Amino acid sequence: MGAGFLTKDQKAKQRERTIENAAQGVSEFYIELGPDFGRALFFACMRVWASGASTTLMRLNNEVRPHIVNAFKYGEDIAGVLLKKNGFEFTPIYMTTPQLADKLASRADLYVDFREVRKELGL
Repeated sequence: MGAGFLTKDQKAKQRERTIENAAQGVSEFYIELGPDFGRALFFACMRVWASGASTTLMRLNNEVRPHIVNAFKYGEDIAGVLLKKNGFEFTPIYMTTPQLADKLASRADLYVDFREVRKELGL
C-alpha cells in the first residue's frame, strides 16, 4: 500500500483542526481570565504576529503567561504589553499606545496587542 498525498480538502481540514486544538490549548492555559480570553488572545496574536497556530501556541503557553495576565488585569488603560526577551526570560513593558512598541521591539520580543484581544472578545 503506497503513501498518498493529501487533497486540498484534507489539508484544509487538517489546518482547521490544528488551529482549533491550539486555540483550545491557549484557552485552557489562560482560564483564570475567563473561558473566552485565551481563545481571543490566540486569534489576536496569530493575526498580529502573522504566525501559524503552533508557533502562536508555543509563544503564549510558556513563561510569558503571568506577564500577560497581570497586564490585562489593568483594564482599558493598557493597549498592550511588550515582552522584551532577556536571555531565557521576558521583561514586560506595559504600553499605553502600540506605536512605541514597534520602535522598541526587536526580533525576539513579543507585543501582545490588547486592543485586538478586546475586538476578538467583542468589547
